[in-house]
Amino acid sequence: MFNSLRVQAGSTVAVFGAGAVGLSALMAAVAAGASDIIVADRNRERLALATELGAVHTIDAASPDSFEAVLDLTGGRGVDHAVESTGVLAVMNAAVRALAPRGSAAILGVTAPDAALRANVFELLKGRTVTGSVMGHQAPGVLIPRLLALHRAGRFPLERLVRTYPLEQIDTAIADIAAGGTVKAVLIP
Repeated sequence: MFNSLRVQAGSTVAVFGAGAVGLSALMAAVAAGASDIIVADRNRERLALATELGAVHTIDAASPDSFEAVLDLTGGRGVDHAVESTGVLAVMNAAVRALAPRGSAAILGVTAPDAALRANVFELLKGRTVTGSVMGHQAPGVLIPRLLALHRAGRFPLERLVRTYPLEQIDTAIADIAAGGTVKAVLIP
């Protein structure tokens, strides 16, 4: 959000996937001042959490074409920025299609090595850009203190994503992650 996409105050953002990466992107979009943030995911609990964290709209991705829903929510324009964090090729393609002219998408999810992203060349000619991003294109020594400062200021509530489990409850942690109720499980001795 800060470096790869350079989200500015008033920007529109769509986040595809409400796992730890997607919800972190949502929090960064809020911290950057995005005004209209859309989050798409299949898990209702995570969509509810996304709303609590600042999403203006949520889309149940289990329903048909989340790309169309993003267009409906933006009056057909599309979003200034899209973040894909699922690793699902169809979702990556939807994130690119959801862009407004001159919009930018960051692909964060990992998919098969031979997977091919599809983009309409004419739509790219409208100034749309697509990039991959790891660690926000910033050195950890710069990014982590920045995020910690936002956290201390109450603007990056990372603790909302984390649930701790005693090591002997590892099976429960795995089940809770699979069910979608836990975003990020941390095992403690």
